[in-house]
Amino acid sequence: MPDFLKSSIIKNINNLARYPSPHAEELKELCAKNHGLEPDNFVFGNGSNELFQALCAALFEEKYRTAYIAEPAFSEYRFSLEKAGIEAKTLIFCLSPQICAEHAEHFDFSNDTIQEEQHEINRKIDNAISALPANSLVFLANPANPSGFLIKNNKLMQIIAKHKDRFFVLDEAFIEYSGEESLLDTFSKQTFPPNLIIVRSLTKFYALAGIRLGYLACNEKLASKIQNKLPAWNVNSFAIALAKTLFTQKEQVQADSQKTKQQNFERKLDLYQKLSQINGIKLYASWANYILFSLERNCPHFWQNLLTKHHISIRNCANYLGLENKNCYRAAVRFPAEHTKLCNAIANILHNSPIREKKKKPSLMLLGTSSNAGKSVLTAGFCRIFTQDGYTVRPFKAQNMSLNSGVTVKGEEMGRAQIVQAKACNAEPDSKMNPILLKPQTDMGSQIIALGKPIGTALARDYYEKKSELWEIAAKAYDELAEEADIMVLEGAGSPAEINLKAHDIVNLKMAEYAQASTLLVGDIDRGGVYASFLGTWQTFTAQEEKLFTGFLVNRFRGDSSLLAPAHEYLENITGKKVLGVIPFIKDIALPEEDMAGALWNAPKIVQEKIPDYADKNRKLDIALIMFGKISNHTDFEPLALEKHCLVRPVYSVHDIGSPDLIILGGSKSVAADLEELKRNGLFDKILELAKSAFILGICGGLQMLGKEILDPEHIETEKERTEGFNLLPLSSTFHKEKQLTLVENVRCPLEGSVCGYEIHHGKSEELPGTTKQIQGYFLDSEQNIYGYTCENVWASYIHGLFDNDVFRLNFINHVRAFKGLNPVSDYTPYTLETSLNKLADVIRKHVDMDAIYQSMGLASKKRGQNNAI
Repeated sequence: MPDFLKSSIIKNINNLARYPSPHAEELKELCAKNHGLEPDNFVFGNGSNELFQALCAALFEEKYRTAYIAEPAFSEYRFSLEKAGIEAKTLIFCLSPQICAEHAEHFDFSNDTIQEEQHEINRKIDNAISALPANSLVFLANPANPSGFLIKNNKLMQIIAKHKDRFFVLDEAFIEYSGEESLLDTFSKQTFPPNLIIVRSLTKFYALAGIRLGYLACNEKLASKIQNKLPAWNVNSFAIALAKTLFTQKEQVQADSQKTKQQNFERKLDLYQKLSQINGIKLYASWANYILFSLERNCPHFWQNLLTKHHISIRNCANYLGLENKNCYRAAVRFPAEHTKLCNAIANILHNSPIREKKKKPSLMLLGTSSNAGKSVLTAGFCRIFTQDGYTVRPFKAQNMSLNSGVTVKGEEMGRAQIVQAKACNAEPDSKMNPILLKPQTDMGSQIIALGKPIGTALARDYYEKKSELWEIAAKAYDELAEEADIMVLEGAGSPAEINLKAHDIVNLKMAEYAQASTLLVGDIDRGGVYASFLGTWQTFTAQEEKLFTGFLVNRFRGDSSLLAPAHEYLENITGKKVLGVIPFIKDIALPEEDMAGALWNAPKIVQEKIPDYADKNRKLDIALIMFGKISNHTDFEPLALEKHCLVRPVYSVHDIGSPDLIILGGSKSVAADLEELKRNGLFDKILELAKSAFILGICGGLQMLGKEILDPEHIETEKERTEGFNLLPLSSTFHKEKQLTLVENVRCPLEGSVCGYEIHHGKSEELPGTTKQIQGYFLDSEQNIYGYTCENVWASYIHGLFDNDVFRLNFINHVRAFKGLNPVSDYTPYTLETSLNKLADVIRKHVDMDAIYQSMGLASKKRGQNNAI
């Protein structure tokens, strides 16, 4: 069902308290306007079945006593005719042209052989109608059901015009799939034939079979008789609302129709190709959303075996007149995975072929109602739980938009959150865990990292055109990871309910369907509105997506969770899904947040904390973190935010900065642009002023800013070839196309001990000779490679993750405290990933129904430490 129709149902729920119009009068008006006829030409019914029964009863009153049906055909024609007292006979028996494997492979229905056979069938139909007595009724379906055969509109119009003394009932239930327009749109008020009824369905093409809605068009006198055969209020309020939407939102309908037709074409091609590979079946050309095929030899219990052994139901056509003993079946066009399952089952029944279908690995996916709902951290928690329980686990996020990235041992760049998740699995980080990484450079465009390496930059609109190619990369990466895992734990991105993005989505529900993952929806109750977000997101799920949905997780709750019971009961009553856990607000957990909003220094407690008394020599260190527009790797500073001796303040403007002890310039994805913005908003001059009294630290892009100049001769980031820096370090930095991606270890710094981390940058920095400032110290590895510089109270390094090292962090804090004349501190808050992951896993186990989650993945619940057998 299209989203715009689903929303129409939701909007009209409150109208259920009112009666609908007696005979759908408003829809007749809209139909008349759309088709260029009069309102009295139309009759609406509770599905086309009701209309067939009413029109047959009316035609009996018009003295019709015999009707001729092009067989095989929908059984309701014959049933309705005989119920009305009209004898039903066969006009002609005709199936669609047969399709050979070659034609199925290329979906070539326009070849000469098929065209000639189609013309021959048309000729036979015309001849059969010509041989009928006058005043005969003729029932035709276009496309035919179950064969899918189509008569082109121009030929139909010739037949109807030629046989004015016959009366035609034309069923167009599947016309939208065929590539032909409705015959109704070829006539005007003056030209609509008096010997024609056209029956339309508004439910098949739009997947609304449960709504029951159809209409017919014919001459006004007959329409009035048909209407009199129907009870008042036969069309319900939902059906009327949906029809109004279809008749009025023409642009939306057209866009959705094109999408559906294209999907049907691609999926029908997939089904044809797979069926054509099976020996012993004949395929017939179909212009609808189903394919008729027949078995070349009798296979007793074929249909029953499909149902009972393989749990597949297709249409057994033995009850279609003329197909009783022809071993014919009709398969619906569905999804490629279902087509594969069907064809494997048919081959197994006919030829005892082994089932080649490969089962997906058990998997769990965490979606969020929004960014920063806590998906990344909870994904790491579940990774650790399953690992503790003895499974081999791998994390996966198909596409990540983040400026927080890290480097693998292979020199590949990937999201920092997925690096943490890999460590939660005791696995080596691998770019396949985050195959697509987007790093925003401007408000409109991002650098694209594929499997750890940059492949270019694209604007948002251009990026959509690459989605097909990137999806193939992501799907392959997932399959390769799944080969080495017992359980896959997937993370979504942002919200799966972003309607404008869903068509291009490769990271949320499309990935969930591909992995056949049990899906959880995470909401942040600390923000408020979590239950409305749950309901709103759930309402955007398709029926296919709902099958994978397991339940809700409430995250970051403060208080007594029993008070939430009424909300949980309401949610379950509406959705049929339970809240499987209420996870408390976990304080001081040393896990890096992927989203800026979740950073530790943005927590309300920290933001509202007062700036310390500067006269107190034992006070906290006041740290101003400069928030660039494209700040990257902000997770570098979370260990400082956890320290009880530090107050890390985000600074967005000159009004926020105050008189800090330490000013940090972190990484940036657009260094030159962010530097120019600092000049525009006054922070540049203010930082220069404060550099006389404050300690200054630059990391990566911040290092480049602190130098004398930034050169960009190849226009990597900007059209400007030179941007002036703070000139607090005698450095010149030049951007190059090749990105530096390096893990670094055992780097000596001017303080005691060594540090490790990683580099991610395009620039290369060099000392400028002959300047008044002199470099006093370096960050050096054993081969004397330089990773940073010190000059009095200005330090800078290219190494991300410096402060993850507890010893360096304490020494650096005391170095700054000494510079500011403050007393040293002797203790620190350990920043230990292992301890934090185990703490997180313990909290999740305590507050989440793990038995239900294991069961949703098809696994038995395990106790921590049990063996690895599934």
